[in-house]
Amino acid sequence: MKINLKEKNKSVEWNFVFYMLRTLMSLLYPLVTFSYTSRILGVEAIGNFNFVRSFSHFFVLIALLGVGRYGSREGAKIRENEIEFSRLAHELFFISFIATFIVVIIYDVCIFSLPNLQDYRQLLLIFTLTILLNEQLGLEWVYTANENFTYIAIRAVLFQIFGIAALFLFVKTPDDLWKYALIYIFATYGSVLLNYVNVRRYIYIRWLGNYHIVCHLKSLMYLMAVNISTSVYSDLDSVMLGLLSNDFAVGIYTAAVKLNRIVNSLISCFGTVAMPKLSYYYGNGRIREFNSLVKKGYSIVFMLSVPICVGMFMLSGEFIQLLSGNEFSAAGITAKILSPIILFIPFSSLTKEEVFIPMKKENFVLVVSFLGAGVNVITNSLLIPHFAENGAAVATVFAEGTVAVVSIVCARKVLHVSEIFAGYWRYWFAAVPIILIRYVGTWFTHSTIGVILFTVLFSAISYFIILWLLGDQLVRSTWSGITKLIKER
Repeated sequence: MKINLKEKNKSVEWNFVFYMLRTLMSLLYPLVTFSYTSRILGVEAIGNFNFVRSFSHFFVLIALLGVGRYGSREGAKIRENEIEFSRLAHELFFISFIATFIVVIIYDVCIFSLPNLQDYRQLLLIFTLTILLNEQLGLEWVYTANENFTYIAIRAVLFQIFGIAALFLFVKTPDDLWKYALIYIFATYGSVLLNYVNVRRYIYIRWLGNYHIVCHLKSLMYLMAVNISTSVYSDLDSVMLGLLSNDFAVGIYTAAVKLNRIVNSLISCFGTVAMPKLSYYYGNGRIREFNSLVKKGYSIVFMLSVPICVGMFMLSGEFIQLLSGNEFSAAGITAKILSPIILFIPFSSLTKEEVFIPMKKENFVLVVSFLGAGVNVITNSLLIPHFAENGAAVATVFAEGTVAVVSIVCARKVLHVSEIFAGYWRYWFAAVPIILIRYVGTWFTHSTIGVILFTVLFSAISYFIILWLLGDQLVRSTWSGITKLIKER
């Protein structure tokens, strides 16, 4: 069998386009499904679902063991060596299989032994599938290490389109919550099943011998601890809301946080796409290319996160109204409180994915993540009993802010942080008109959709014009590339 080892040095921009396609569909999917299910199922059922999803996600992360990041990083370095790359895939699959088997047993024991989970047992059993279909048991990292984001994007989009169709066909009443859970799991995790069919293009499916399992465990334990601690301050809020408050509060919080996290996924996707390339550059001593790509990544994140943060703060009520309906109107205030995380999460995520992981600085990632988790647990415990979903929102902002600040401190040891933030003021200056445009929009129309469209359209136009006038290098180079492409055609 001939392994497909064609040109691996694919353009980061091209990969970014396909990963953006996948991310955009990942944004569209929850927006469409949540807009529909929130009206069909109601606040409490949505809260019930999100509590179970967040609870089970902790176990998924343990089963993942950090294999995704580790495999992408190490595989990118040796992907041109057919035998060594295949051997790494075999070793990591074995580790993932054992971890998944153990985690499923622990998860089921928790379901049947913890009295607080009795009311959620049916959904929890269904969500066992999320552990069994975890993406690293499905060798997802093999495709990431080879920068095959075209396959990843097309596969994910097809399953999500199927999920949307199934949702409208089978979820009709509040009693269909279990159907929604199955559709969600299949649309989100089912695509990894195709990996087993396609993976032979990249690895040998035969015994190679000379396996070394133990040498991977230290780094995997580091990355697993990072994943779990990160999940503590991204998912524990919903779990603690369910335990300390009620399903209604979880439902309101879910509506608010979904908006912000969807946007963060879009902004942060450059780090995921660039990580294999950065690992390749750094592992092969190409430091100049490494630094250039890192700087470009931060510029993209800053350029996108600032205006979106301001826009989400100004339009949070309208977005909640549009996506979830009047029953979730209380989520508008919660969404405003959460808007600063649009600044914090992409920066800290990029620092971890683009800088610390490729440079094997897992200790930095671990410190940052544990501090964020600690802040999240303490502030949630103090605020949720008194302020419910708004208390959880404040706790999340504090936790993500802590992670961002500590990331900057740690990054100073390996990067010239002052250079990265040199042009940051431009983005804030260019974003100021968004506030005025939002209020002007209400003079022209009282329609929710009308206000959103008016604000987004004219804010985007004014923002990029101001950046172009200020001489922003990223905006001007992008514009030059677009005009050159048009002229060539």
